[in-house]
Amino acid sequence: MERLLVVCMVLVRNQKVLLFRKGLESNRPGLWELPGGKVLPNETLFEAIVREVFEELQWSVEPVKKGRVTSQNEKVELVPIEVEVVDFQFSLSEHDQFRWVGLKDLNTLSISRLDIPILKSYLK
Repeated sequence: MERLLVVCMVLVRNQKVLLFRKGLESNRPGLWELPGGKVLPNETLFEAIVREVFEELQWSVEPVKKGRVTSQNEKVELVPIEVEVVDFQFSLSEHDQFRWVGLKDLNTLSISRLDIPILKSYLK
């Protein structure tokens, strides 16, 4: 079975990564995650992260580079894309909170399992 290719946004500032919490109306309420989503057919990783971040957050981002560590399970391969924010109109629709997270926070939050190896690669 071929894995679903998914991208996630990584925004790092002062040794912390920006995470978002899924809202009560979502399929995984209360779960903290790196926002992103599926790569569509004929779409590059960079095109996918730009589209997904705009759909979820209404932010315009500029992809900088592919992250060093990917994460996967039997169904999904998650590829981090480091970005810079170009423009945003702050709006939370799929998410209800955001937070800058450091290494010590990883054990205190309910975080998507696929995101943890990626977060640890940025938080040392």
